[in-house]
Amino acid sequence: MSGPQHPVTDAFDYEGCVTAGRATGKPIPLPSDEDLRRAEEAWNNPAFYELWKDEPFVGADWVPKPTVDPNRPLVVTREEIAKLPRWARVAFAARCARRVLPIVKKFWKTAPKHHLLALDKAVSVAEQTAARAADADYAAAYAAARAAAAAAAAYADAAYQSLLQVVTAGTINYLTAPARDFDRLHWLAVKEQWTDDTLVPPTVFGPMWDGSPPEWWSDDILADLPDETNDPRERETRDDDTSAR
Repeated sequence: MSGPQHPVTDAFDYEGCVTAGRATGKPIPLPSDEDLRRAEEAWNNPAFYELWKDEPFVGADWVPKPTVDPNRPLVVTREEIAKLPRWARVAFAARCARRVLPIVKKFWKTAPKHHLLALDKAVSVAEQTAARAADADYAAAYAAARAAAAAAAAYADAAYQSLLQVVTAGTINYLTAPARDFDRLHWLAVKEQWTDDTLVPPTVFGPMWDGSPPEWWSDDILADLPDETNDPRERETRDDDTSAR
């Protein structure tokens, strides 16, 4: 099997990405040769793969794992993502961002609440747009779709690099999560003949992690944060969120 590739690091890949490096203003270093060796080791470990071809249906709690493809890179490419239907691309971008969003709190322990609110809202809007875009929301929904779909490759690349910063020898398999998310979306899109109009809620991915989540993972990045109700930026974010509903 081919090894993971060095992620692209041009300006497009990081513009608007939700990563610890972006939030703190510190550049995330490229993975070392040792990082890549460990990632390839995890990616080639047959213990992480099962092929279930004959399942009669797909439930919310059932997450097929990708087959072992000898030509499959660990980092999903823009060309692969571009072949997904529109809302699937948006859902994939949101999933990548949601997966690594808690890393911001891990590396930026004094992050202002209004910054985290803004990040969380951006991901939520993408998730909701992919799941519930309606005719009444045509202009806004499709504008969001174009933006999220264009950034999908950047989110996948950023998710991989962010995960590289927090995995250990015992949790290296977490690096395969974004690629598995993509493979599941692609598998469902082909099996169910999705089109650009097929809505894709977050539930199609199943659980966020295969087994126990990482120690830094949190479903709610806003939990246990100090109250900043007097901060006008938080009030503005909260008011915008309320009016959007």
